[in-house]
Amino acid sequence: DKSAEELADLLVNTWQGVLLRMKIEKSSLPLKQCCENLLDDYFKR
Repeated sequence: DKSAEELADLLVNTWQGVLLRMKIEKSSLPLKQCCENLLDDYFKR
């Protein structure tokens, strides 16, 4: 199990990476992929 702090760090790091990729690729695809993969699978909305 992960602590709340570890999960918060993961979420912030992922979000920053998504923002960077969206700027570089000029696409919202990284955000879509993040939502589908990380949020749906890992955090089980």
